[in-house]
Amino acid sequence: MTNPDTKSLAQLQRRRFLLNAGGIGAAGLGIGFLTKNTFAAAVAAIKQGCSTTPSMTEGPFYINPALLRTNITDGLPGIPLILDLKVVQVGSCTPIKDAIVDIWHCDVDGLYSGFTRQLNNTDTTGENFCRGIQVTDQNGLVRFCTIYPGWYPGRTVHIHIKVITATRTLTSQLYFDDALNDEIFTSLEPYDVRGNSGRTRNNRDGIFNSATVVTHKMVGGGVLASHTLGIA
Repeated sequence: MTNPDTKSLAQLQRRRFLLNAGGIGAAGLGIGFLTKNTFAAAVAAIKQGCSTTPSMTEGPFYINPALLRTNITDGLPGIPLILDLKVVQVGSCTPIKDAIVDIWHCDVDGLYSGFTRQLNNTDTTGENFCRGIQVTDQNGLVRFCTIYPGWYPGRTVHIHIKVITATRTLTSQLYFDDALNDEIFTSLEPYDVRGNSGRTRNNRDGIFNSATVVTHKMVGGGVLASHTLGIA
């Protein structure tokens, strides 16, 4: 059965070709800590496995701006985060090519783009920061250049994901080890302004699932993170 969510796949593939032809790379994104060696290490660190990624709630802050882009920071301050994701077929472990991977998360202050009535009654209508879409290559890989997410009351630090293949749609969330969260929110700018007090830890979050905690490494002032997404 064809997945109705893939109606825009051809358009996204065309846009990806045009972006690649333009030679957009890490240097152009201002991600200075990312080198060929560190990127290769991040890809190699992706957990090898073919278990089904658990579905989780989409949350109240999803929009679909069809933003096909690698850099989703929109110039916001924060610790650089390179997120490498691999989409595979459960059972065969075969990489899935041409899957749409859509991610979105809050900024340093716990705010999502595109919504009203958030913390301190903040309105971010019309903005698209920390949102983006990529299409997997022949190895099932996509890369996003973003900033480490902040937090807001009631939820642990997380990134929302939606993966659309020809036959399935997976909606889930990615998480970070609490030791990394503690380090970032207690000692690193600009996250230490809000600090750790009031932040919900992983084991206190009713949605958290340890199966989607990313593998991470601190490199040159940034975070390299990776995860495999298994589609049944």
